Amino acid sequence: MSVRTTGEPQFGAWPTLPEPRVATTVRSWSTRLGMVAAGLGITVVPALVRPALPAGVRPVRVLESDWPGRSTLSITRPDPTPQARAMITALHEEAAALSRGSSRQTSV
Repeated sequence: MSVRTTGEPQFGAWPTLPEPRVATTVRSWSTRLGMVAAGLGITVVPALVRPALPAGVRPVRVLESDWPGRSTLSITRPDPTPQARAMITALHEEAAALSRGSSRQTSV
């Protein structure tokens, strides 16, 4: 399973796989995970989804040295508010924690 993309490989079946064999594409996360739970496919999900995976779905970490990961940018007005600066600081701290493998995430 995969999401159709328009020239943005980071959102495809797998970013460093040049021509993946995709038999079915679905957009909704519940459909993707339901198909995986039924044994009808695999999908790529962000680590944030792990706590919400349905019964019968097991995450498998994929380690690929050629994939540099995602980049996140903070975009603000030229004079960011104290709240915006606090949010940017929190994002930087969480990114550093994720890099160390010690995220402070909590389930919602």
